[in-house]
Amino acid sequence: FSIVASMSPIERRVAVNGISLALFEWGREFRGRGDAILLAHATGFHARCWDRVVQRLGDRHVIAVDQRGHGRSDKVR
Repeated sequence: FSIVASMSPIERRVAVNGISLALFEWGREFRGRGDAILLAHATGFHARCWDRVVQRLGDRHVIAVDQRGHGRSDKVR
C-alpha cells in the first residue's frame, strides 16, 4: 500500500448556493504532481464509501464529496 493508503482524509467544507457540502481530501501533498481525482458517490451513499478505492490509487491527490443531503453535507430542505 502507498502513503495515501495509511492516511486518514482531511475533512473540509465548501459553501455552494447556500448549501454546506462536506468533502474529504487525501494526498494533499501530491497536489500539482499530476491530475487530481474527484470521486462522486451514487444515491444513498456518502463520500467515505470510497476509502478502500483510494487505498489502491497510490500517491495521488484525491477528493470525495458528500453530495447534498448525504453524509455530512447539508440535508435537503
